[in-house]
Amino acid sequence: MSAMSFREPNEVRWVGVRPAHKGTQILDRGIAINAEVTVYTVPSGKTAYITHIALAIYGNTTGQARVLIKDTGGAIVWSPMEGYSIANTYSFHDNTSYWPPIELPEGYYITVISNAETVSAICNIHGWEE
Repeated sequence: MSAMSFREPNEVRWVGVRPAHKGTQILDRGIAINAEVTVYTVPSGKTAYITHIALAIYGNTTGQARVLIKDTGGAIVWSPMEGYSIANTYSFHDNTSYWPPIELPEGYYITVISNAETVSAICNIHGWEE
């Protein structure tokens, strides 16, 4: 994977705001109900840097929701987050920030899965691509 290109130069004095990155911000969301939904796919020629993943589960029956990172062939690389809905429990929330960020090469993608018709899984991601 490529090295992040937002490194700060050796400056003696800064004026204004320090640079954050040289890429395009990623703010994506996916909602799955008894399905697997792609939240984000890294575009060709780009590397994605994911700094935050959040998962919310809403349901009143037993079910499972997961966030998965998959490679270009669809194989699971990592499951950064999962949670369960239990009968008569209506919500579950989890979120994690990553610094340094998770680096994903082109073609990798993030999905959210719900395995029940009465369980909604909502995934939000934040980061940038360059």
